[in-house]
Amino acid sequence: MMKMHIRSIGALSIFAAGMALSGAGIAVAQDSSQELVNRLNRLQNELTTLQRHVYRGERAPASVATASPAPATAARLSVRITQLEDEIRRLTGVNETLTHQIRQLRERLEKAAADTDLRLKALEGGAKPAVAAGAAAGSTPAQPAPAPDSGSVANADKGARVLGSVRESETPATKPVALTETPEQQYDRAHGLLMKTRDYAGAERVFSDFLSRHPKHALAPNAYYWLGRTYFVREDFQQSVATFATGFKTHPESKKAPATLLNLGMSLSRLGKTREACETFAHLARHFPKAEGAVKRRLATERKTAQCR
Repeated sequence: MMKMHIRSIGALSIFAAGMALSGAGIAVAQDSSQELVNRLNRLQNELTTLQRHVYRGERAPASVATASPAPATAARLSVRITQLEDEIRRLTGVNETLTHQIRQLRERLEKAAADTDLRLKALEGGAKPAVAAGAAAGSTPAQPAPAPDSGSVANADKGARVLGSVRESETPATKPVALTETPEQQYDRAHGLLMKTRDYAGAERVFSDFLSRHPKHALAPNAYYWLGRTYFVREDFQQSVATFATGFKTHPESKKAPATLLNLGMSLSRLGKTREACETFAHLARHFPKAEGAVKRRLATERKTAQCR
């Protein structure tokens, strides 16, 4: 009886420590997310002030300008507006990643709580906790599952075999999804390669693999958009046109549809297909009148650059 109590106290201590660590992780992620939201708000306020100053002729506050802008000043402010828009988009992507991480931390915490509860019940009943869910009596202990991004398991010849075809130059982060990786985890991994490390080629491979495995997932519209961006930033406009067009065609009513359509027009414009680009911009303005302010502002700039009527 004394040994059983000792085991119960030990299990409770481990559970409490796990909950404290998980709670701390969630708190840190939430603080980071809130900090990003605050920064986004500040950038949006500055962008709105500059926008009024440049395009509506209103007097800017002393922190922005002290007199009516000269053409050169207006040009510099316009460039600053574009930079702020890009920064807002980047921070929005980082905030999206943090939101997913918070959700994953909460899921792990719930699973840890359920597992600890089962172990405590087993200890109270005098039985040994199961090594793995569904394990039969007398079976050998289950081997640990590979890490989510490992992409390999044991093999008799080489000690490891790769899941799928992987080039030797690929890093673990860009290898095909492991059996234990969820669609959300794979999406987060691809998004991290794009936003954090600027590994556009790696992000392209993981996003492509995600879409081939989960074409109807709720994150598929976002995946098409970011996959297209991996081509756009590398000036592979032919491929970005094909990707953005497919993304909009398969998900025409998604929240990412306006941004996808905008980038499709931008890609066409970069290829010199001005007429098709202007038609795309017109479709965006006509069918998405309530698009985000950043999309509308970039649309106006791109239409002016392409000299659309």
